[in-house]
Amino acid sequence: MYVGLFICLCATVFLLIWVNRHNLGSFHFDRISIFAVLVFSTILRIRVFDSLSTFFLEFLFFCAAILFVYIFVKAKPIIPEYKILNKWSFIGIGAGLACAVLIKLLRPTQIFDLINQTSLLVYLSTFFQQVVYQFGTAAILEESIFRGFLWGFFKDIGWNEKLIFVVQACLYMLSHLFYWDKPIAFWFFVPVWGVIYGLLAWKSRSVFPSMLAHAFYNAVIAVL
Repeated sequence: MYVGLFICLCATVFLLIWVNRHNLGSFHFDRISIFAVLVFSTILRIRVFDSLSTFFLEFLFFCAAILFVYIFVKAKPIIPEYKILNKWSFIGIGAGLACAVLIKLLRPTQIFDLINQTSLLVYLSTFFQQVVYQFGTAAILEESIFRGFLWGFFKDIGWNEKLIFVVQACLYMLSHLFYWDKPIAFWFFVPVWGVIYGLLAWKSRSVFPSMLAHAFYNAVIAVL
């Protein structure tokens, strides 16, 4: 079920990129964001799933590659540039790491037990593997949808961006109803992250910093 949902959501994001290819800037998409969607959601995940799912993902990658080549070469739309090494990238990474560590420090014994049982090299290797994995799942899909296309859609119909900022955070919270049985996570952590991811995309005018924050946060939570 998860694999099928993942492939459907990836296909949806690709379709939305294609449909809005001449106005991607209003959806907080730039060249590096589009490249990240292609690389992390397809190429780096092709061998993660079973053979049937791999086939569909390879087909999806083939279609996506054609789509992006057309966008960048043939259609020649005005796509904003984003310098990957700028303050918003570092703020995104820092926010993701800091918040995840603060949350984990609420249960410090778990961290100390893990450190005592695992070598630093193994931990770092696992962490960076998780960054890549998380970048290709929630970070890509949720940021593209909530801080990208939903934001741009509401803006196109005339909504004030302050209202959009609040609404996207609420919709993000509702999409995490599976945390309902975890009150602290659902009523505090998820809304806080809806606000942080929204601020990163809004102020930088790119979904890439929020993707970074999302991926690094999830990676720390997964390995600690």
